Amino acid sequence: MRRMLVRGAVAALAATVVTVPGGARPAQADTGSLLGPITQIYSTLAAGGPPQQVVHQVVTAVAGIRADALAELERVPIAGVRACATRHVVELADLERLAPSAAQAWARDATACAALTDGHLQAAQVGPPQSTSAGPGDAKHTVDPLGLAVNLVGPIAMAARLHAGLGDGGLRQLLVGANTAVITKIQPYCTEWRQYEDDSNLFELWFMCLAYNHNWVTQFGVARDYQGITVPPGCEPWHSCEETPASPPVDKERIRFEATRHTSWVVARAVLPLL
Repeated sequence: MRRMLVRGAVAALAATVVTVPGGARPAQADTGSLLGPITQIYSTLAAGGPPQQVVHQVVTAVAGIRADALAELERVPIAGVRACATRHVVELADLERLAPSAAQAWARDATACAALTDGHLQAAQVGPPQSTSAGPGDAKHTVDPLGLAVNLVGPIAMAARLHAGLGDGGLRQLLVGANTAVITKIQPYCTEWRQYEDDSNLFELWFMCLAYNHNWVTQFGVARDYQGITVPPGCEPWHSCEETPASPPVDKERIRFEATRHTSWVVARAVLPLL
């Protein structure tokens, strides 16, 4: 009876739990906090419009997140990528004042930085999603900050090429490959299971996702295995027959997002459709 009461109370509250090892997350810049601004920058570039206006909007948007972006870039463990990405985040403010030849050179440098970042992303060797957090030597700890770096310098390079009158078809393809690599290499481990009540066709449908950095989220809802009281022929209580939806609904996409919200996985998933 006690478990039934607890179950009902928690289910009514959507039963979502988020944990971070070691207590509260220390105050710092957060990849997830850059999701909205980075997505908006890509959206601005995808929407098109007068080049001068588009470039100015990107320059202004990057200026607005410069401090957080630079703080996050400090996490990039590869010195060459960290240096070139930092440089282009800082120097973008001067892009509109550069002479045409200097603007073209700067745009090519930014493109080379994006290519360097992508090269390290593609080369990173990682295993499949796992039910335990990644160890300190796991390459996923490198892929994550590289995923953010490529989505800072990438749209900067796109804007610079637009300003300099250079095409960006090849760069877009590079960014598609880079973000696909991020999505594949640091995708969360997710699993689903059912917990039945004794002598009942009610069960708790649980769904849990664990990010490589040990952020995890779980949710459950109560569902019924079959309609009515009589068990349909050939159906046992532990098999699914005419299953009713869980209540509250188990939102798997939201659980994936919440588990990975502090990683570049959510950024890659958001911007890929815009390329």
